Amino acid sequence: APGLVSLRWTEDAFHLSGPTQAGADSAAWAYRTLRVRGGFAEAVERAAALTPRLDLPLFLPYLAGERTPVWRADLRAAFHGVGRDHGGDELLWCTLEGVALAVRDIFDHAARGSGERVTEARIAGGGARSDAWCQLKADVLGVPVMRAAEAETGLTGAAITAAVGAALHPNIASAARAMSQVERVFTPRAQLTALFAERATRYAIAKATALTA
Repeated sequence: APGLVSLRWTEDAFHLSGPTQAGADSAAWAYRTLRVRGGFAEAVERAAALTPRLDLPLFLPYLAGERTPVWRADLRAAFHGVGRDHGGDELLWCTLEGVALAVRDIFDHAARGSGERVTEARIAGGGARSDAWCQLKADVLGVPVMRAAEAETGLTGAAITAAVGAALHPNIASAARAMSQVERVFTPRAQLTALFAERATRYAIAKATALTA
């Protein structure tokens, strides 16, 4: 898949990797820089729960360049469509959405390259602790978002590999089913599908403009 990294794990297990620079650090930057009121976790939860609207600004989350799918260290972030009626909460919401749109962009590349449709997203880490942000991600991605019970999934993956090596499980798939638990599932809201499809299109236009600037 152009722009992504193809990895082979076993004789019949492959995956397309899409590492991105956009993550929870983007939210921390926006919270700090925009001086959003309240504590960080409270601000993220409040902002992520705002009602999505087409007229909200769009955030291109290239604060430190971007890896997949553009591989450009020189790119920089931008807010598009900011007005006087947009405050800290709205701009933080746009930042949270921008991170999710970056993942949607990677998903789209993976789907085109593999011919497979993305049917779910599994997330972990600090940003995944926010229920409202998880719901926003599900709405943006258009697929169920499954939050892992274990925040440090890298450690879980290492344990899964070790369990297969120690013959505690016959293969990685069975070990993953037994050892990787889902804590909660966030379902995309059907009434927001068209809205986020339009915002994804606007994201693609902003990205294309940045790449040619």
